[in-house]
Formats: sequence, structure tokens, C-alpha cells
Amino acid sequence: MDEMIFALLRLGEGAERKIAKLNKRLERTAEYAFGDTWSQIDSMLDIIEEKRRLESALKIRDKLIKGLTEEEYVLLNARAHGVVPEIVANGRGYSDRSLRRKTLEALKTAKNILFLFGCDDKVLSEKYGEFLQDAAA
Repeated sequence: MDEMIFALLRLGEGAERKIAKLNKRLERTAEYAFGDTWSQIDSMLDIIEEKRRLESALKIRDKLIKGLTEEEYVLLNARAHGVVPEIVANGRGYSDRSLRRKTLEALKTAKNILFLFGCDDKVLSEKYGEFLQDAAA
């Protein structure tokens, strides 16, 4: 679950560009006049499904961010992006132990928020597991 939360937080960076690329790809596929119609339809359905999953994951991410306090978001976002703990601790005036404790509390809060929205570990793994890892990378 922890990795899914971090993948959701990393998702926002290039997601809008990826949606725009998917829209262009869908348009190109739909306008191509010299192909097999059924393969075009299959390709279009795959593109639409990928776009839908990406937009759905972005909505979950937005709900997660709205539920977190600013401090919790900063701590989790820094950890998701691999920021060295010393940099985060020095900027906020936390000791190493305090930083770990606050980050774990923020992670617990994020899990509770996702659980309240019906996105527990099983649902996230089944629906978005591989997709989130690929999209966030």
C-alpha cells in the first residue's frame, strides 16, 4: 500500500502530457482510413481504457491530496520523490526520529483517506497496480 501511495503522489507530474498524447493518438487512429477496421477499433478501445484509468488515478490522487494537511503532503511527497531525509529535516527543524515518526503518521493518514474512499490495498493493486508503477516512472 505504501508504494501505491507514493506512486499516486508521483503520478501528477507527467499525467496531463500523457493524457494529451493519448488524445492525439486516439484521433490519429480514428482518422486513419487505410487500415483494418476491427484492429482500429481494438486499438481505440485500448487507448480509451488507458486514458480512463489514468484519469481515474488522478482523481484518486486529488482526493488524497485534499485530505492531507500541508505538512503531511510535503513529507509524503518528499519521500515519494526520493528527497534525502536530512534536507527535509533541516528545512523543517525536525530531528531524524521526529521526521520518521511524522512521515509514518502521514502515511497512516493517507491509508485511512484512501480506505474511506473505498481504495484499500486490494483495490489499488488490482485496478492500478502495474499501471501506477508504469505511469509514475
